[in-house]
Amino acid sequence: MSELSLVKDSMSVDDVRQQVNLIQQLLEHTMKKDTHYGVIPGCGDKPALLKAGAEKLALTFRLDLDSEVEVVELDDGHREYRVRTVANSINSGLRLGSGSGSCTTMESKWRYRAETTGEEVPKEYWETRNPNLIGGSQFSTRKMGGKWMIMHKVEHDNPADYYNTCLKMAEKRSKVACVLNVTAASDIFVQEDIAHGEQQEEEGKKPDVKKTQSKSSQTDTPTDTPPAGESEVITRIAEVTEEHSKPNAKKEWTRYVLCSTGGTKYKTFDKKLRDVAIKACETNQECLLIFEYKEKFKTYEVQAIDIMPDAGEDDGTNPTDEDKYADENA
Repeated sequence: MSELSLVKDSMSVDDVRQQVNLIQQLLEHTMKKDTHYGVIPGCGDKPALLKAGAEKLALTFRLDLDSEVEVVELDDGHREYRVRTVANSINSGLRLGSGSGSCTTMESKWRYRAETTGEEVPKEYWETRNPNLIGGSQFSTRKMGGKWMIMHKVEHDNPADYYNTCLKMAEKRSKVACVLNVTAASDIFVQEDIAHGEQQEEEGKKPDVKKTQSKSSQTDTPTDTPPAGESEVITRIAEVTEEHSKPNAKKEWTRYVLCSTGGTKYKTFDKKLRDVAIKACETNQECLLIFEYKEKFKTYEVQAIDIMPDAGEDDGTNPTDEDKYADENA
């Protein structure tokens, strides 16, 4: 292709400026922090684009996102999903760009879970936070039954439990990467997983699950215009309640309401999903919610729920000094 052709096909400076201004206006006036984007501690002030934000950009620029999934079988039942997403213009049908992402059950947050050793955390640990006092860096702490227990990391015995979760994560990573590439918005946003990789390299340790998308889901207020199709959020369940049919209803029913810590209510008729939510609530564990907005009923209907496995690191629930002394003097 000649230089003349490149110039002819290129955008003008005014076009580029208008596109950048449009993205900045979306960020300022339409997008919500912790819903469409988040600020990751230790990664600077540049916001990390979340799945809902990528969908908002795709809607704005009329992008049709088409994903292809490659499944790679690994040893011991583990699996890797590699996803390539292509963006086409809804208006012209032209291919505009692509992005890729992957996820595997070998990632620590899907591969491991925390299991109690049956031993309580020694009081000396809270004074220095020396990991050697609880057995080493491979051990963590968690409050169970009113007591702080030492937890150790063990592998999940059935990686297939997280196949669907990893597929969803790979698709999300791929779509976010594609939207950033096509809209040239990397100067405004950073991709969440890349930001964590930079943070991990800087800190010399794996990033905590609480500092990723789950931080955004602590205030997982729905968007003003919920996206079509399935969406996902990582959050904690504050309580599980029930809604019942009216006494004179032709058919009796019970619907379960999963209230997140961010105040959002997700609903389901499925008892199995309710049971998982109750377990997540009782153990105060983060969970990945796959949900779909039902326009007819104005509700967020739960499609799937997975409790996030603990990678064996400190889960962020260690007590403050006030908590520690309150427990000791109880």
